[in-house]
Amino acid sequence: MVPIQKNLMKTLLWLNSSIIALIITIVLKNKDIYIIYIVIPFILSFLSILIILFSLKIGREKQLGTPSISVIEDIYQDKLEHINGLIKMSDSFNNALNTNLKIIELRGDKLSSSTNLTIGSFISIPILFIIWYIYPNLNAILQF
Repeated sequence: MVPIQKNLMKTLLWLNSSIIALIITIVLKNKDIYIIYIVIPFILSFLSILIILFSLKIGREKQLGTPSISVIEDIYQDKLEHINGLIKMSDSFNNALNTNLKIIELRGDKLSSSTNLTIGSFISIPILFIIWYIYPNLNAILQF
């Protein structure tokens, strides 16, 4: 795992956990708030956490760039043995690099989605509280 991605995952997990804790605290402290005001940030933060947790499963196995023993044993022993060995090692390293690059890109896409959900959750909280301040009886209006 790339250290930058790991740090971003930890940051997003903490932010979303804090947002969920804030929402739960608001609900417990203020019984007058309606569920419609907290559902959106709660769901966005929860989905963000799920995306991060599922992105941890991507690429659990890493390729190190070393050829297997069977590939090394299949190198024909002649005067070009060293060159063929270097070619096999180079091919193996290139395959490992490409595989690990795909893993990093997949995780990056997941982190991008999670970041967008976190931003949406973070922005939706003040917007929903402004709406709650303007329309305190919105649940009654919508007849929930």
